[in-house]
Order: sequence, then C-alpha cells, then structure tokens
Amino acid sequence: MPLYDYVSYSAGFMPKKDAEAQRRCYAYLRKTILELDKAVKENPNEKNLKNIRSLFENIRSMIDTASGSQRVDRAHTFWKYWDKNKRMIISTYEGTNDDYTIQDKMAELEEGRYIPS
Repeated sequence: MPLYDYVSYSAGFMPKKDAEAQRRCYAYLRKTILELDKAVKENPNEKNLKNIRSLFENIRSMIDTASGSQRVDRAHTFWKYWDKNKRMIISTYEGTNDDYTIQDKMAELEEGRYIPS
C-alpha cells in the first residue's frame, strides 16, 4: 500500500481512484435502471422486471449521496451496498450469468478501488 494512500485513509479519506471507481459503478447502476425502464415500457405486464427495477432504484437511492465520496465512512457505505448487489446488477445489464463475464465487468468497474489492508 502506498504511503500516501495509507496516510489519507488514516486521516479519514479514500484515494481519488476509489472515488472514480465508485462513480463508474454508480453510473453502471443508473444505466441498468434505464435499460430496465425501456424493458418495462416494452412489456408493461412483466411484474418481475418491475420488481427488479424497483429494487435497483432503492439501491440507487441508498448509495446516491455516498457515490464518488472520498470520505471513508461514505465510501464504506457505498461499497457495502455495491458488494451485496453487484452480481445481480451486472448479470441483469449484461444479460448473462456467466461467471467470467461478470468477474471481468466487476474488475473493469472497480479498477482503482482501495481496499485497506
């Protein structure tokens, strides 16, 4: 762990790259919600799509203020909710449950994420 990141974290701040990773993940969640909106409009009788969209909207509202924050407490809140739901979000948007595809997308979105040791 670079000394600068350690000192910043000890002072209550996450590295800038972590905030960038949060913003990428948040934008991906918003993009997934927009795709679900389109799917619901095309097939308004599909209750499952509406339920998933509602769930993702609730997740979005919970992490909205934490997204892109360098404050440790807000960043931890963001990552806690993202980690619990990222597999479902990614598989919904990508339209697959393939582990390789999901892991690859997670790595892309979370690049720069800071995990204190």
